[in-house]
Amino acid sequence: MKTRGLSLLLALVMVLGLLSAPAQAAEGAEEISSQAQLAEMTDGGSYILTADIVLSEWQAISFSGSLDGNGHTITLSGTPLFDTLSGTVKNLLLDGSVSDSKNAGALAYSVTGGTVQNCWSGASVSVGYIATPAGFAGKLTGGVIKSCLSTSPLKSYDKGIASTADASSRISNCYWLSASSPSGGSFAGEDNQKITADDYLVAMANLNAAHEEGLLYWTMGQDGVPRPTSEAAPEVERTQLDQAISQAAALREEEYTPRSWSALEAALQSAQAVGQDATQAEVNAAAKALTDAMAALVVRGDKTALEELCNSVRDKTDAVSGEEGICYTAESWAAFADARTAANAVLEDENADERQVLNAR
Repeated sequence: MKTRGLSLLLALVMVLGLLSAPAQAAEGAEEISSQAQLAEMTDGGSYILTADIVLSEWQAISFSGSLDGNGHTITLSGTPLFDTLSGTVKNLLLDGSVSDSKNAGALAYSVTGGTVQNCWSGASVSVGYIATPAGFAGKLTGGVIKSCLSTSPLKSYDKGIASTADASSRISNCYWLSASSPSGGSFAGEDNQKITADDYLVAMANLNAAHEEGLLYWTMGQDGVPRPTSEAAPEVERTQLDQAISQAAALREEEYTPRSWSALEAALQSAQAVGQDATQAEVNAAAKALTDAMAALVVRGDKTALEELCNSVRDKTDAVSGEEGICYTAESWAAFADARTAANAVLEDENADERQVLNAR
């Protein structure tokens, strides 16, 4: 009886295991490793790439599900990955090329109400004469593109992220090369920036500072380009902060106005106080504040010539006999007196810059 009871118990466990398997599969993401599987993605489905995919004769699809690129690359072959995207895409890398006559981005012709997050594109995008290429989307309508980087070889009059974006759309914490702006249109935007390759470290740090659960961390590739490919959090990057501290410490107080130097000193002290346990966001903020303070420094005006001029004028006016200005017309003397007063005020102003000194002369 005990043996029979044990057999029945084992059988029951196996049946329950079989019953629970479909539920687990529905909750998880379906694995994608080929173009054929990519083309079969359905609206509302959840998918994750498990391999790089090189597309051939691809027809852009419309998609409203969820695709996790998982740090893998899809190499395009003439058309964007999606026609209309109204779902969610994250952790995806795009390469290859797109060529069309209308507005297009490497990821989609249109992102409508969808979300694109933590993605990289290095794909080249070319369009017709009256159209505008962009890093990710040809049109952004009520959608969100955030924490993305486009290193696509665009021109200055192209758009870094989306060709157009309406007022219900948002682009935030995105970076791009060459193009003049993230998008055309009246979209909501914040912390977006055109960069050069020299800014990759800073951009990567900012992208990692926005990390959320389910996202990969950005790491520097062997080609020197950052991409979201790592599950492990990188060490806090302090290079920009250390360089800014060194530059500020080498400056000479006597060369700048007291007011601007005081602001620099405060920023430098704050930067030097950033500990080794600081977050990337804290390090970035301190580096930016110090860099901004250095950029705002005002060089002291050289008052030597102005002082000599004022002394010369003082000697001449003291030599005038009788009532002050008696040898001159009232109008000319009033103008002279005003200029003399202004010049003396500049001499006494320890925060006067070179332009003010020159104007006073």
